[in-house]
Amino acid sequence: MCAGVLLVYAARYHYRAAMNDPLPLILSTIPPHTGKRIGDHLWLHASSVHPEALAALRTLVTTDHPVALDDLVIRVDQRKHRIAHLHYPRFLATAHPALCCSALVDIARGTASLRSFERRPNRPILHRKELLVAAGHEAYNEFAALTAEEERLGLLDDKRRIGWSSYWSGLLRERGLVIEGHEIRELRTAD
Repeated sequence: MCAGVLLVYAARYHYRAAMNDPLPLILSTIPPHTGKRIGDHLWLHASSVHPEALAALRTLVTTDHPVALDDLVIRVDQRKHRIAHLHYPRFLATAHPALCCSALVDIARGTASLRSFERRPNRPILHRKELLVAAGHEAYNEFAALTAEEERLGLLDDKRRIGWSSYWSGLLRERGLVIEGHEIRELRTAD
C-alpha cells in the first residue's frame, strides 16, 4: 500500500528549501490548543496546518502517488529545524493507524530521507488523535471519546510501549478487548 509512495528529490528539495521555509508559517498559524507535544516534537494532522504552509510543505516532498491529506500527519521539530511527513493510511477511519512511511526533511542541513515501515511486524501507531486535529474537526469528538475510554480503562498508562502495534494488540488481547471503529468492546468468547 505504501511502497513507492513518497519519493524525495534532493535537488528539488534544496531549491525549494532555499526559496520557502514553511516552519515559521506552520508555527505561527496553528489553531489554539491543537497539536500533540512529545519531547521536542509537535504532531499535527494535515487538517490543522494552514493551507499556505501545507502547500509549502508538500513541495518539499514529491510523490509518485500523492498521500491523501486525510492520511498525512506532520511532525515538527523546531529545535532541530526538521519536518516529517508521516503517512498513516486510514487515519480518520482507524482508531490507531499504523505508520506506513515517513519522509524527514532537515531544513537546517538541506537533507531529506525516506523510511518505510510497511513490512515491519511491529509498527508505530497513533493514540490521542484528538490532539492532532483542531477542536472543530468533524472527528474530534469521536477521537476524544475513545481516548477518554482508554484512559478510564488504564490502557494508556504505559506511555513508552503503547505506541507500538505488537504491544498494543497484546494489551487489548490480555484485557479481553477489541476496538471496532472508534469504540471499545469486550471480546466475545465461545461458550
